[in-house]
Parts: sequence; structure tokens; C-alpha cells
Amino acid sequence: MLHGVRSVEVHGGLARLTTHCGKTFLARDSRNSRAARWLRNKWYEEVCGACGLPEWKLKKYAATRFRRHQGSLLREAAPEGKTIPEE
Repeated sequence: MLHGVRSVEVHGGLARLTTHCGKTFLARDSRNSRAARWLRNKWYEEVCGACGLPEWKLKKYAATRFRRHQGSLLREAAPEGKTIPEE
């Protein structure tokens, strides 16, 4: 089921995702997880009716193409021209 994400709280290698419908999920920072693969490949059974995702957002999601290693980690993005040191 595809949900709209309200907030993301990063806790080390885990993230706590809160959806617009009030559900809370824990997700690992993993490129190889089942959820990551489903999101990259745009596989979902249905859209959550309680989240109320607008049609324009679903079209934007369907048009997005993921590149290798883009947005793959939960760390914050570095400002232009700077790198983030590994922890």
C-alpha cells in the first residue's frame, strides 16, 4: 500500500516514518530491502485512501526515475561542492 509520508526521524541506521493517516513504520537504511526495491520499481497494490494522496503527486511519483545510488542513504545532503565525512 502506498502512503503519503508526513515526517521522517532518523535514528542511526533506522528511520521512523509517520504517514498522513497516522501510521508509524520503522525502516532500515538499506538499498537492498524489499520496500526500497518496490519503491524504485513503482510496485504497489493500491493507494491508502486515508492518506488522501492527490492525483498530481501520484503522477509525479510515476514519472520519477531513480538513478543508481541517488538518495540511497538517510544522511542529510551536503551543500554544493562539499562532502559529508563517513561516520
